[in-house]
Amino acid sequence: MARSVNPKCLSCASLSVYEAQQVHGIEGDGCWDAARCKKRRSHYRNRARRNATRRIHYRCQNQKNNLLSEPLSVAVPPLANIVLVVYSEYPHTASDNMPIHAIGAEFWLGKECKAKLDPILCLGMRGDKVQALLPQILDAFSNQFAAHYNNGKRFSKFSAKVHCHIRDCPGFHPFNADKTH
Repeated sequence: MARSVNPKCLSCASLSVYEAQQVHGIEGDGCWDAARCKKRRSHYRNRARRNATRRIHYRCQNQKNNLLSEPLSVAVPPLANIVLVVYSEYPHTASDNMPIHAIGAEFWLGKECKAKLDPILCLGMRGDKVQALLPQILDAFSNQFAAHYNNGKRFSKFSAKVHCHIRDCPGFHPFNADKTH
């Protein structure tokens, strides 16, 4: 609980130093103490300003905490995206000359995957043949989804490229071959 206001100190703070020494010093009621009164007079003179600053700071903190507890949401229409999925033996070291096992694609509308293209096996295919498949995949997704989800505009590029290990490929790969002979 806060300390109560001393009315004598409050009235002394409104006086000049010379007047305060005359009224409350040796010639007055004798409560003047130079070491203690300087600090108290400063406190009482600036008391209203400090309390107002404290109240504002407290209100700002409460408002900030209230704002953090209520998430802000903005209505954004879901975006249509096509993600290219590349399956290779070394997905962490993706490069242009990396051997590709298979490629697939996914159609995403916002945060929901609407359609998947089964992986196309590229084992033994030359690089130019693999590159020729990419526009065909975009055309296939454009023919099926562009009119409804992309304002009639055809998909011209992939939104993202995801590299996965051959083990994650749902098609045939050497890691899931039957070992029984």
